[in-house]
Amino acid sequence: MPLGARDAIQEGMQLHARRDFDGAVRAYERALQIDPGNALAGYEITMSLWAKGDCKASLAAGERGLALNPEARLRAMLLQTMASCQDLQGNPKAANEAFDAAIAADGENFLIHFNRAVTLARQNQIEPARLGLERALTLNPRHASSHFTLSRVYEVNRDRAAALLSLLSFLSMEFGSQRAQAEIPRIERLMNALVAPGTDGKGNTVALNPDTLKRDPLLAAIELGMGLSAVNPATTAGEGDLPTPSMRRLQKITQIAGEIAVKHQADASDSAAVRLYLPFFAELQRLGHTQAFAFFVYSLGNANDPALVPWRNANTQALAEMVRWMVRYRPAMMMPQQQKPGQ
Repeated sequence: MPLGARDAIQEGMQLHARRDFDGAVRAYERALQIDPGNALAGYEITMSLWAKGDCKASLAAGERGLALNPEARLRAMLLQTMASCQDLQGNPKAANEAFDAAIAADGENFLIHFNRAVTLARQNQIEPARLGLERALTLNPRHASSHFTLSRVYEVNRDRAAALLSLLSFLSMEFGSQRAQAEIPRIERLMNALVAPGTDGKGNTVALNPDTLKRDPLLAAIELGMGLSAVNPATTAGEGDLPTPSMRRLQKITQIAGEIAVKHQADASDSAAVRLYLPFFAELQRLGHTQAFAFFVYSLGNANDPALVPWRNANTQALAEMVRWMVRYRPAMMMPQQQKPGQ
């Protein structure tokens, strides 16, 4: 790349970072005048116009960028940006075609799978969205937004255990954000989602999703624990001195998930949700962090509640050890023995 073109692209990136998108486009156009075949400049023009909100111009720039024959990774990123523009312009068919082409160019880019899944979810194509998000997390298990979105997709599918586990995984990664705090009420909703009135009109019963029973017995067992903790508070007895019933219920559910995960021998028939989420809860259980984790998660939305102060003060070390482990934890999918990486 000629030095002048490189300098112009760097200038454009700096202007883009300052949200001077018009100035960035001018800098990238200058790079193309110096080096007419510069595919990176073509991509950056497309991105700056998209960031500016000018999808019509971004799509035109994208076509121009594709004509520069960029290498596969850059071609995929161009197509992804164009797909997002098509989606914003209300052209779902063209958006899906562009995402498919982007994945064909670079199927290992987790963000393409994520953005495609978000678009599919908006189109109410829930099953393809689920598969895309699970693929994104297979490629990058630390992508908090994929966990966040997948939790909502699972909930739409009435996969309550999977929705709760993915939500808790998201909260373990992005616990300081406003988005995370806003999700705390969903924990209660998911924990109560399996409760139904008893057939005799007296009390409540657990109504498991029959599809989960057929498809994923491990998640069905966790769902049963979720339901029992709601209809029979005695199931959370002995869970220590956590200050609220909701915290004690969440601890019980994480213990159930952890115990199932510890005992389970990974199998090729395991669902993606089992492979993605059970290792976290197995480690949480093995290290004895379930109580501190339940307190930590529920205190995100009301950290200044005076009722929580005594427990927090009495368990400072346990909380610190759990948070230190949680921040350092690196997800690894549960793999059958014959499929372990490197074998």
